[in-house]
Amino acid sequence: MAPKAARAAAAGGCGCIFIGILGLVLFMGAIFAYTSIVAEETWFLPGEAAHFDPVAAFDQVQDHAGPGARLVRFEARFVRADGTLDLTATYRPAPTAEYTFARPLASPPKNAPPLGTGRRPDDSWFEPVTVKVSRPWEFRSVSRSDGGVRTRYQYFNLGMAREAQRPQSGPEPAFAARPSCALRDFWKVAEGGGASGDSVAVVDYDAAGYRFRIEGTPIDLAFGPDCGPRPARP
Repeated sequence: MAPKAARAAAAGGCGCIFIGILGLVLFMGAIFAYTSIVAEETWFLPGEAAHFDPVAAFDQVQDHAGPGARLVRFEARFVRADGTLDLTATYRPAPTAEYTFARPLASPPKNAPPLGTGRRPDDSWFEPVTVKVSRPWEFRSVSRSDGGVRTRYQYFNLGMAREAQRPQSGPEPAFAARPSCALRDFWKVAEGGGASGDSVAVVDYDAAGYRFRIEGTPIDLAFGPDCGPRPARP
């Protein structure tokens, strides 16, 4: 074969290999996009992972929970003195923020049990939804069994993971107002009471307000939804 023809053949072979590799990469990317976003309902983290503000990010978290989702409570672990979580931290247990929502339903689901099975005529129907914020881009495996069929796949947790539960009936949940207090302000109060700024705190929020505590220490504070200090909650 002439040198020129040989070079052309080699170039053609390299091109085919490159196209094959690119096709495989795109195919695998499509699979992980499906399992991560569609199957496991994860989405990209709002803001910076190393400085995640669970209050400032609330609107994006609520959007991920779904249309009509209303906040019931959230828990942020572990909040630093600047009011943020370092979701890239490597220590265990790791920092997380977990939000509990309820999506009111206009009517009972089709498979709802009839009256006389424990339901009350004035019960509300709602879908509980949890959004958990944690370290982004963690590679995870899933193995589920449904109807005798086992499904296995891998996915990337993109930072916000949504999980919806079966619709429930009962009294309407005590919905919390949109959180608006800067958690760093709670830290200032805690430091005035002797808390070390090198610690991390657990902050809970619900319709009654906020609870700020540093586990393993006497620091246990309460604040109302208006951010003002309250008597410590039990």
